[in-house]
Amino acid sequence: MKQVQWTHATQQWIDANNVPAEKLDYWNGREFWQSIDPYRTISVGVNGDIKFTDLTSKKVYDPKNNTITVTLNYHSEQDPPGSMQEVWLDCVSDLEKSGAKVEYSDSIYEDRSAKIIYVDYTKESGWHEEITIIANTETRLARKIAVYQKTTKGVSGTILMLIDYPSTGPKDIYEAGAPHDAVVKVIDNFDEQK
Repeated sequence: MKQVQWTHATQQWIDANNVPAEKLDYWNGREFWQSIDPYRTISVGVNGDIKFTDLTSKKVYDPKNNTITVTLNYHSEQDPPGSMQEVWLDCVSDLEKSGAKVEYSDSIYEDRSAKIIYVDYTKESGWHEEITIIANTETRLARKIAVYQKTTKGVSGTILMLIDYPSTGPKDIYEAGAPHDAVVKVIDNFDEQK
C-alpha cells in the first residue's frame, strides 16, 4: 500500500449555517483526484468546472465559456508529497506546528482497525477548524475526513470527504471531463518574469 499512486475523494456538505449558496454549490459534490508519480491534482465540480495542476502548469476549464486556461511555468507553494500517506500526515504535522491541538485514538472503520486523528485549530483571526481523519491502521491511508469550519462572522459548516485509492485516474484535463472543442488560452509565467 505504500506504493499507492492515486487517491480519489468525493465531498459533500453535511451541515451548513449561513454558508453562501455559491460556496455550497462549489464545494458540494466536488470530486478530487491526486497522483504521486507524476504529481498532479485534479478537482472537478458538479457544474463541470475542472482544475488540473501538475509540477509545471495549471489548467482550468470554465464550462460557462467552454475555455481551458493553461498557466505554464506554474509552481505550487509546496513540494509534492512522496507518498499518499504524506498527503494528510504533512497537513496534520503543519497544523500541530502552528499550535493545533491533535489527539489520536484507536477505533474500527469498515470492519478494520483504524486510527482517528482529531485536530482542533483556531487561527489568530478567529477562524476555527475541527478536522477528524479516520485512517486505516495497517496502510496508514486516510479513508474519511470531516472538516468543521466556523468563521468570525458566524458562518459554519461541515464537509465530509470519503476517500478511496483506485489503480488509475484522469491523466489530463480531457480525461477529467473537459471537452476537446474547448478554446485553449495559454498564459506563460516565464514571460511575465522577464
